[in-house]
Amino acid sequence: MTVMEEQLTSRSVEMVVTETAIAGGLALASFIGNALVLLSVLLNARLRKQQYLYIANYAFIDLLVACAVLLLSIYALALGSWPVGATICTLQGHVVMVLPAITNITMAISAVDRAFATSKPISHATFFTRRYTSILIMLCWLVVLALPASFFINNRKFVFHPGYALCKTDEGYMDTGTVEFFYAVVPFIITGISYVNIKIGLRKNAHALVKMRHHAQWEFLSSWRAEDAVTALYAALAIAVLLCALPGYAFNAALGSRIFFDPVTLPRSLYLAGTYAFALGSAVKPMIIVSKDKDFAAALRRILRCSKRSSAKVGDIPRIYGGAESVLQSDCGAGVRQFLSAYGGTERAEPCGRSTRASSGRKNGWAEHEEGNEEENEGGNKEVNEEENEGE
Repeated sequence: MTVMEEQLTSRSVEMVVTETAIAGGLALASFIGNALVLLSVLLNARLRKQQYLYIANYAFIDLLVACAVLLLSIYALALGSWPVGATICTLQGHVVMVLPAITNITMAISAVDRAFATSKPISHATFFTRRYTSILIMLCWLVVLALPASFFINNRKFVFHPGYALCKTDEGYMDTGTVEFFYAVVPFIITGISYVNIKIGLRKNAHALVKMRHHAQWEFLSSWRAEDAVTALYAALAIAVLLCALPGYAFNAALGSRIFFDPVTLPRSLYLAGTYAFALGSAVKPMIIVSKDKDFAAALRRILRCSKRSSAKVGDIPRIYGGAESVLQSDCGAGVRQFLSAYGGTERAEPCGRSTRASSGRKNGWAEHEEGNEEENEGGNKEVNEEENEGE
């Protein structure tokens, strides 16, 4: 038995309860939050747009983290040893390798997506469609799932690490340095470059935004603001991934190099803190999504209230579909009336941006015209009846 295994088995009851409760709370928050995010996407058609596919992928990854990683770690922390056999340990070790890698790649792809949406919107509309984005995400999953193949070929084993409370490879960091570089460092570099380009693009587009306000181009301005909101959401998610993942990667690099300290002499709590940071990244993403996106927040409220009927009103339609002016100016009547009837609206949006006063004038003129027609018909019917009576 190693020193760290002795530390795990000789913990006090208070320490066992504390460590297990922290891991259980993070796992529960991750499971509930990401399950609600996926349920919101499944039940709400507006949340199945192209820009929300990355969020659905994030939620699916973090749901697997809660179920396949943290659940077994909680069991190990409570018992003081690995509770199941070597086969499950190998499976968890592969999952621990794959899920952070696909998270980093999703972060990089979403950053490139936002960079194109900010600087080259025409190219973004051409290449980053819902279909192409779905295919790209599936290809990323296939590439990352090939990662454990190298470990099977080299016959590397996974063992339970009493510090991390996870199953990891029995090889050092330097033996897997190429894999770590490709699936961790490269996505971080791509993400950083993409958001630098986004910042430069926003500065260049500031003058265009002023022109839009000056010339009252509200349709373009509202769509621009919607893209900025989506970019801010993915930037917040990228910051969360980086803050929770970078300490773990740096710690693994220092451990493998053995330059700064000997891994054997380190306290077990440092290793366990890395696992907590990994779990925190999965638990905090749903909170960021709900706080930064109003559509997700509204869908979540409807789910929590067990409401099957949409709570959107007439006033919500301009916000949902890109601003009041774009709704009024981009439709000539039929589409707007369908939107209003679908959401229970009683007001009528004016087609092609005409004023309400003009609409009321048209309605009054039409009513007067109908009354005049009715009077003419009544007068004509009376004359015909009188002539018929005289003829008889």
